[in-house]
Amino acid sequence: MFKKSVFIALAVALLASPLLARNKGWDWKLSGERTKKLNTFQRSELSKAMKLFEKKNYRAAANQFEKFKVQFDDSEALSYSIFMRAYALHLNRDRNKAIKIYNEVLDFFGDVIDDAAPALYYMGIAHLDNGDTRKGMEAFKEMAEDVDYQKHSLAAGAIRRLADNHWRNKEEDAAVKYWKQVYRDFKNSNSGEANNARGSVARWYVREMKYAEYTSWISQGKKEGDVRHFLWVADDIYKIAYDGFHRWEKYTAFNKKQKKDDMRTFFDWFTSKEQLYSKGKRTWGYLFKKLTFAKERMGDKKVVDAATEDLVSIATTTKNKKERDDKLIKLVDYFAGKGEMARARNLLARVNDHYARIWKEVDLLGREKKYTEVGKTLENIEKMDDKGHATRALQARADLYAGKMGKYEAAIKLYRMIDDPPKTLWAISSCYSKWGKAEQSINTLVEIESAFPSDASSAAMAIANAYHKGGDAKKAIGKCRYIMKQYPKSRAASSAHQMLEKYGIQTGGAIVDEF
Repeated sequence: MFKKSVFIALAVALLASPLLARNKGWDWKLSGERTKKLNTFQRSELSKAMKLFEKKNYRAAANQFEKFKVQFDDSEALSYSIFMRAYALHLNRDRNKAIKIYNEVLDFFGDVIDDAAPALYYMGIAHLDNGDTRKGMEAFKEMAEDVDYQKHSLAAGAIRRLADNHWRNKEEDAAVKYWKQVYRDFKNSNSGEANNARGSVARWYVREMKYAEYTSWISQGKKEGDVRHFLWVADDIYKIAYDGFHRWEKYTAFNKKQKKDDMRTFFDWFTSKEQLYSKGKRTWGYLFKKLTFAKERMGDKKVVDAATEDLVSIATTTKNKKERDDKLIKLVDYFAGKGEMARARNLLARVNDHYARIWKEVDLLGREKKYTEVGKTLENIEKMDDKGHATRALQARADLYAGKMGKYEAAIKLYRMIDDPPKTLWAISSCYSKWGKAEQSINTLVEIESAFPSDASSAAMAIANAYHKGGDAKKAIGKCRYIMKQYPKSRAASSAHQMLEKYGIQTGGAIVDEF
């Protein structure tokens, strides 16, 4: 029976979100075992109500469930029919009436867990939907504390939300207690809620710098030699700390030294796991994490330099040549991303593969917006004795002129040299459009539409858009009508329909075929 005395003092309002329709691990339908205990007439009447519910005709379903209750007041499914009436009314937004009937289930059928537990859960949801956070949390707390209800699949969400509410009210111990309960009881049956709760517990432990305690809690039942598990824990703690030291509100402008000291304490804990990462053959990943935290959180140049040298050492002693260069290029990308171009280029000089090195230099110049130098470097690649790289460089130079430098005439010449239609034709049309030469752009699109069936509808719509952009409404409308006739099942037809609507034109009239 629902214990009315339960009370939670709440200071912060919880935003209620209706979670009615579906809940993982719970099905509103009467179980097969209970259905077997019904006679033919009961099954027939209950089936009518359930079919109405499935069709989302909730008002009619509620009436039918009530009819079942009146007709069969000694049925095995009596408590179910009462609950479902409340649930249907709830879905029909008649929440106050639903709450009264949920209470009826709890008062008279509190020991029928299959019906009473959902009644308690959805009564809490109904209160939240009504904006009554206190009563909603009372229901969830009852679900968390009652041994009969706390293992029901719906309890996972109830207890987790109860914990979240305690956290919002600065009641951290209560929040952590309930999060742990969710993880303990539902990690196998409701992984979504359990993982959500576990993440909250982990963030609390790490924020409080209780790394060993979290490891102990999450590792219950694990053997000390389970390297894979303990690496997962270390990775989890690292990620939380890396994000947290950037976001945690407990650090302000007035306690910078405390933040610095706490980061050093975390860093010392993390570096103590070097042997664990070595056992898991993940030394490279460990060192990259070490480098990242030292640079981006602590700003410790000495540690950054040492970690970088260790990473370079691993890379340069790697036997596989491609893997060796890939590792070095990852370091190049990291430092380039941080604006350290000199260090990036020093590392790049150690890459063995000539083409990998020169293409990465193109990337670095692009990051620096040195587009003229990018173009010259690409021209040099085009002159090299490798057709594949030369073709790639030619394409890259055309794209550079068209996308970054506004050299449309030069770009068009290169696209014509590449001659890879319809791709290059699309690029040429775009260049003409940006160059302000609408007629040439449209002529190129006409060429695509007439010569390449797979691109025809898209090209036709691009033509319509060009006319529209140029202010030629008559031709835009005509082209749209043509598209709807010629390419009725294409995406372009939908776009053409929308454009016609913007012009206030009803589709289905005279068709213009000239365009």
